[in-house]
Amino acid sequence: APAPPPEAERALAAATPSAFRAWLETAGAADVLTSDYRRRHKGQDYRLTLLAARTWRERAGLLRFAALPPLAQIQARYRLRHRWQALLYYPRHLAGRAVQYGRGLLAHH
Repeated sequence: APAPPPEAERALAAATPSAFRAWLETAGAADVLTSDYRRRHKGQDYRLTLLAARTWRERAGLLRFAALPPLAQIQARYRLRHRWQALLYYPRHLAGRAVQYGRGLLAHH
């Protein structure tokens, strides 16, 4: 594919957070070439999402959602009859997420 116009490339580069740029320069190519899109690693997914966040507020929102998704999401995931029951499932959800993301981070290092 042709390269984007130089002004578009400059605008995108300027808008890319420095942490994400550093990852691209040091590990981006190797990570892309060695990853299997059929076997996603959730830890790596969140790591890249956090690197792409521009502010601490965005990062905090991502972490909050990862740790404590909306009650309706927990209710649907565990097929709970009442929304209040989802509060009781947060510990189970957090333990499952820790295992998933931990495996993903370990697999990439």
